[in-house]
Amino acid sequence: MLQKIVYEIAFLAILFFVGLALSRLLVPISERLAVPFGVVDHPNNRKVHTRVIPRMGGLAIALALILTLLFCVQLDHGIVRAFLAGAALIVLLGLADDIVGLPPWVKFSGEILAALAFLQVGGFSLESFGDLFGFGEVRTGFLAVPVTIFCMIGLMNALNLSDGLDGLAGGISFIACLFLAVLAYEARAWYWVSFPVALLGVLLGFLRFNQHPASLFMGDTGSLLLGYSVAAISVGLTRSLDGSLPVQPMNMAILLALPVVDTLFVMGRRLVNGKAPFSPDKSHFHHRLLRLGLNHAGVVSLYYLLMLCLATIAWYSRALPEWWRFYGGLAAFAFMYGGLSLLERRKVDLGRWFDSFRIFRKRSRRLPDRFTAALSSGGALLCSLALFLPLPALLGRMPRTLGLFALTAALFVALLFPWSGKRKRLPLGHGVLYLACFSLLLIYFFVPARPAWVMPHLYGTAAFAFLSVLLLVAGSRRSLVLYPSGFEILLLLLSWAVSLVVLPMLGVNGVILSGTVQACFLALPLFCFGKLAMGRRPAANIGVAVAFILLLFFAGASSF
Repeated sequence: MLQKIVYEIAFLAILFFVGLALSRLLVPISERLAVPFGVVDHPNNRKVHTRVIPRMGGLAIALALILTLLFCVQLDHGIVRAFLAGAALIVLLGLADDIVGLPPWVKFSGEILAALAFLQVGGFSLESFGDLFGFGEVRTGFLAVPVTIFCMIGLMNALNLSDGLDGLAGGISFIACLFLAVLAYEARAWYWVSFPVALLGVLLGFLRFNQHPASLFMGDTGSLLLGYSVAAISVGLTRSLDGSLPVQPMNMAILLALPVVDTLFVMGRRLVNGKAPFSPDKSHFHHRLLRLGLNHAGVVSLYYLLMLCLATIAWYSRALPEWWRFYGGLAAFAFMYGGLSLLERRKVDLGRWFDSFRIFRKRSRRLPDRFTAALSSGGALLCSLALFLPLPALLGRMPRTLGLFALTAALFVALLFPWSGKRKRLPLGHGVLYLACFSLLLIYFFVPARPAWVMPHLYGTAAFAFLSVLLLVAGSRRSLVLYPSGFEILLLLLSWAVSLVVLPMLGVNGVILSGTVQACFLALPLFCFGKLAMGRRPAANIGVAVAFILLLFFAGASSF
């Protein structure tokens, strides 16, 4: 049984890293091709950005996803053919819209054709919504196909309209795919697992370039493809095929409620005001949060957190009656939008309110410069040596499964780290280094027969890092670098979601779950101290990244 699980995880890891590598390769190429072909986004009064930015990243997302499936999945299966048929049509539609611009009715017709192709080739449809209202199961009957097309188009446009801030649509889709993969894995729906896992790798490679300040956008090609992919996976999981177990539609509805409800609210508001439902404006949830004073990273991070909360609720509430969950969701969103409207009427400045709770906003220098400099440089060196010290003592004890994990982590750091050395990309590098530290700690926790001194040593190192962070925050202006970016928040949420949500979802508990949670706790102070010590110096960040890659590589190679 354990060997089977290892093979399954190895296959999914291959899918993920093939998608990540292809995305990492193709996204910079699409960025260079966008300007000569004129596929760029110009700033205007309803855009957040203030400079011309290429918007051809969606083509790279599409090619990376399709090539990953071509390399790793059997194409003769009906599920794969159905998914690729609709994906090809939606990519052509989005690409045409990005290059020449299409009228709304043409886009709408193309979305209908893509959804219809998926349904007809695969034989899928939403036959039931479950017991939504408490009066019995709501079945679609002879309207199953048009209702399914309507739902898929709604989700496509919801993701398309949420692409208003750097990293927002990509991050929302990333979190949705993470939990759709878990739901598919639990249902033993293997083909439906492969699509979101491949998308996870592709999206992570794209988000490397799409975080604020973004160097390119995904355009309609990317946002429509993501909406189509999430919709197709959600529809497919509601059917029992190839021995898989059907997933309740309410699970996907709760998971994807945030972009869908926002789209319905905005369109309804436009209709009430006598405007066309697809007319562009700045009335979306993220635009309203920006007007309340939150900065770009704060709004995107809040969206990520809300998506993670909805995914957690969707999982842990699945034993409750569907109508309870439906009415509870309506009440929660009514409260959220009502509270937002109240804040707008009272003209509350959320940015200033949050600033009052940031301990690192203080400008006073309470400690001598020499002391903070010595603590930053010397303390960081000691902390790094202490973190790497247990590795030589564990090399001979490492099983091959951990060795493969170490090699995978080294590859992950090498692919995602911003080697160009630009300062504006350092928050991306900090997030990657956090996962490298987290991965190294996981190796320490799970090596069998480790020496007794390793655990106290790691806890002591984390305690030293935590005290150092407190001192630097209190006495140095450089502590402002501690403020996390959206990409860092996404990777932090990813590690904590895997530890506290995904592993329990998969039935993993005991030593593995305990060790993963402890690694999360220890990685945080080490990550914060590393950010403060390295600051915005590209050379220091690159040096630490190279050290992590070499150590993880030799740790993995030693197991063979």
